[in-house]
Amino acid sequence: QALTAQTADHSATDAGNTAVGFKAGTAVNTGYYNTLIGRTAGFAITTGAGNTVMGSEAGKAIVGGDDNTIIGKQAGIATTAGTNMTIIGKGAGAAVITAAAAGTVAVGYEALNDLTTGARNTALGYRVLDVLPDGSDNTGVGYNALGASNHADSDHNTAVGVNAGDVITNGYQNTIIGSG
Repeated sequence: QALTAQTADHSATDAGNTAVGFKAGTAVNTGYYNTLIGRTAGFAITTGAGNTVMGSEAGKAIVGGDDNTIIGKQAGIATTAGTNMTIIGKGAGAAVITAAAAGTVAVGYEALNDLTTGARNTALGYRVLDVLPDGSDNTGVGYNALGASNHADSDHNTAVGVNAGDVITNGYQNTIIGSG
């Protein structure tokens, strides 16, 4: 039941898709060069291209996002149109990430879990930047770094270390190095 909407006409679009798993890539019709592995992985992709999605329910809601790498159970599960994103880890990037969040990098359990529109954020570690919906240009590295940052004006922050900057909710241009 994978790739059931694909017309398989071998045209410039609708070609080169690979899907393995129950309902993986079910909606793909003009999308191309997608690799979808896992139960409902890339389920809603219709026009998206160049995506690599692996894991149960990973990238399940993507419709037109391109060139994403999404790996892990429920990683990017509600993402609809993000592009050029790397999301790795259970529940990482799980909110409705839109095209506005281009260039997102989330690696770790629930990293950037609430992101919707913030662009060019990098989160590496367990629950890093996990409540940030729309701040941009933030970098968090380490367990729970910038874990409380949840405001649209939380931009241009860098935190490295366990719980580094974990009490900042609305910071701008902060640099924190060391344990929180």
